[in-house]
Amino acid sequence: MSLIDSEAAFKQRCTELSTATLNLHDLLRAQNISSFSELAFACGAPNKAPTDDELRAFTTSVLGAGFTAGQQSILRRIHFEAATFVLSQLKSSVTGDAADGAKKLPFAEKQARYEKVKQKIPGFLVQGETEPSHALLDKCQLMYDTGAIVWISPSLCTEREAEVQAAPKDSQRVLRIEAQTLKVNTEGPKVADADHGSEIKLQWCFQRRGVAFEMCELVSWEVSQKWLATLFAAYSTEPPPGFARVTLQQLVAADKAMWTILARDIASVKPELTGKRPLDEAIERLMHDPRITMYMLALPTRSPAAVAATPKSSGSTPATGTIQPKKKARPSKRNRTQPTPPEELKTCYQQTADGKPICWAYNLQNGCCLEATGQPPKCRKGTHICAYCRKVGHFFQNCKAAPGKKTQH
Repeated sequence: MSLIDSEAAFKQRCTELSTATLNLHDLLRAQNISSFSELAFACGAPNKAPTDDELRAFTTSVLGAGFTAGQQSILRRIHFEAATFVLSQLKSSVTGDAADGAKKLPFAEKQARYEKVKQKIPGFLVQGETEPSHALLDKCQLMYDTGAIVWISPSLCTEREAEVQAAPKDSQRVLRIEAQTLKVNTEGPKVADADHGSEIKLQWCFQRRGVAFEMCELVSWEVSQKWLATLFAAYSTEPPPGFARVTLQQLVAADKAMWTILARDIASVKPELTGKRPLDEAIERLMHDPRITMYMLALPTRSPAAVAATPKSSGSTPATGTIQPKKKARPSKRNRTQPTPPEELKTCYQQTADGKPICWAYNLQNGCCLEATGQPPKCRKGTHICAYCRKVGHFFQNCKAAPGKKTQH
């Protein structure tokens, strides 16, 4: 509902222009005029100002024959405003410009709906944590106006108090170009996402959304509460052995699945002439649909094989779950088996003077094929020095000091 169709906004403006001797709203209501759109077409057309004769005849029908010039000027003024509002609304509808706030409920309309819903839901206090924010109400009204069903997550179900307490300094201006025209968007203070990390906070989020749905005539309060009770009934149910309790994330997933199916199956969200709301009947039908209830099932905590292997408790000893086999202790460095050197090098040194390993392959007949760097040269297997005399420049096979090797040199 836009400004031109809001009866509350029209009444507020009439009250502001009325005087002690002129109750403008009552006089216009007597002519079945209760909104700006009705007034704009009551005399002339919005795109064309009425002539003096047309305005005089209209004024006579509203105020009577003895009206004054001042009274006529008040009626002329509000008629001009109504025509301007209608033209602005039509322009924004054609250009698709949503930055002018035409798709947001007027403040007076919101206040009127707040008072109406407080009387419509007896026994429930719409105040504090349960009072929806204006932003949440605008999202629900946009769904009603466009007919496009979207899922309003719990994080978007903010409260009115948080919206009031948002710092004004957070507002900023954004420049954007549309249709080769530079436009300035003024973004108001941003409200933080609604906290729904605990049971009570998630319940408050769903209740605020239910109140907003009732205010916009999307879903009745009774049906919203039935769905909320179904969710938390699954959450509070004690799970069978081997299964975990239903989590809050599962409840949010079930709600998301519900609205996803509604967006696919429901063609119109507006109430019928009898007052019947299409979403009410659809939600009550889907509450027990397997596509929804599958999200609210307890999930197993262990595999079937682990559950079957769990020993039964005996005597007073409680069953604590599956007995895990003890892990074998890793052997310490002292107890680890040392590698055995080749037969030719058993009588030679295995380490350098500073305790570093000597490369065995370097001292054998075929030699080491790995790259060695540094001084003395080293590869990843060890130092390239003689295993017999521990000198650099030769290996065990041609060491002059080694027994039986002198005849080779």
